[in-house]
Amino acid sequence: MLSIAPGACLTTDRLVLRVATAELMGVASAGDSASLARLLPARIPPDWPPRIDDDGRMAREGFAYVHDLLERHPALIGWWGWFVLLQIPEPVLIGAVSPKGPPDSEGTVEVSYGIVASHQGRGYATEATLGLIAWIERDPHVRKIVAETLPHLAASIAVMRKCGLAFMGEGSEPGTIRYGRNRAS
Repeated sequence: MLSIAPGACLTTDRLVLRVATAELMGVASAGDSASLARLLPARIPPDWPPRIDDDGRMAREGFAYVHDLLERHPALIGWWGWFVLLQIPEPVLIGAVSPKGPPDSEGTVEVSYGIVASHQGRGYATEATLGLIAWIERDPHVRKIVAETLPHLAASIAVMRKCGLAFMGEGSEPGTIRYGRNRAS
């Protein structure tokens, strides 16, 4: 399994992806923006965390889940969460991307992504997700990349398509749809 050190970053043209640690996820799940800003370091926008039809509760619950998982299994760092930082003109936390664990027994990795509303519509979700996929595909066990969304989230579907994922049918949760592609050669 591909591994990465705490504090590691991936870079794209406009973004830095900072790997999540149990400490960072604990602070994010608590909604402690001041501590998160100090630890990253980055400015935290008022609309943090990314939201899907809620007040950010779903994101904070996800951060808490990843915090607990990384506390128990620190070797999974990189396979559960990356913070997305826009670097210009100053570092600002604009979102999160994540594999949902290492490759399963069939070599499939599911990815997720979210960008705060104030920074949506500028290609950041696509850029961050492509950067994450490039890292994931360095693991020789990966055979397929998938992502799921709700059918009414057109922007999320557009991100999937721009990342080369094609419609596969129903997702794993009721009401979701799944997109995917085989590993790039």
